[in-house]
Formats: sequence, structure tokens, C-alpha cells
Amino acid sequence: MDDITVEEKKAATEYLNMEIEEMKNLAEFNYQNFCAIKNDVDANIYYIPDVQSYCHVDDIETQQKFDSYNEIYDIKKNCILREEAIAKKLEDKSNILLGGYFKRFENLKKKYEIIANEINDYKLKIKIYQELKEQEELAILKRKKDLEEKIDIMKENEKELQKNYKNLTELVDELEKV
Repeated sequence: MDDITVEEKKAATEYLNMEIEEMKNLAEFNYQNFCAIKNDVDANIYYIPDVQSYCHVDDIETQQKFDSYNEIYDIKKNCILREEAIAKKLEDKSNILLGGYFKRFENLKKKYEIIANEINDYKLKIKIYQELKEQEELAILKRKKDLEEKIDIMKENEKELQKNYKNLTELVDELEKV
């Protein structure tokens, strides 16, 4: 430790501070910055099929750009066709494996719809019958009241008829006596 001078310590401290600042700058480098740089690089790099390598935009001609786009298009088209064939095979396989379940599901769905419609019909019929019952109860009460009124009228008529009969019988008795 005695071999290190004060000037060397200051130089080491300055170097460490400089390294710390560089590390802070690297720490500020985030994913968004990375994506921006990647997009810039991708925009300026083209695959050249003739050479079978990637080149910077400044190093290639316009025709080579078109060839690059054409090659990328063909590659992507072939990938899509391959994926489509795989998807079709998987779909056919799943239809074979799950076909019975789908058919069963459709049958159960139809039964469910039939039962649900029947339940709705029964609910409607119950509601209609309840309405009819309420109306019939009101009609019964009205008919009962009408019949009671008719009975009262008939009783009054009967009383009057009884009185008339009694008066007439008395009159007949009196006339027979005379």
C-alpha cells in the first residue's frame, strides 16, 4: 500500500468515476431503445439472394432490393403454405378425434333447445291459466252477487205474493160469508 502515490490514487478515482458514468449510461439503455435501434438496422439491411448474404442499403442496387423483397415474400409464402398444411392436418385429426363429441354436443344442444322451448311454453300456459283463474274467480263473485240479488228480489216478490194471496183469501172468505 505504501507503493501507491497520491497521484495514482487520484488517477484511479477518476478512472473509476468515468467507468461508473459509462455504466449509468448503459443502465439507461432500455428495451424501447433496443427496439428502435433494431428497427433502424432492419430497415437498412437487405438479404441478397444472388450473394446469399445480408448487405447494407448503401451497398446494393435497386434491383437487388426488389430481389430481396421477392425472396422474403417467397420465404414467407412457403412458411404460410407449410403452416396451412399442418393446420389442415391437425384440424382433420381433431375432427376425427372429437367428431363424436361434436355430434353429441349438437344433439344435446337440440334437446336443450326443445326442453327450453317447452319450459317457456309451460310458463306461458301457467301464466294464462292463472289469469283465467283470476278472471273466473271475479266472474264467480259477480254471478254469486247477481244470484243473491235475484234471490232477494224473488223473496220480496214471494212475500208480496203471499200478502196478496192472504188478502185475496181473506177477501174470498168475506165474500163467501156475505
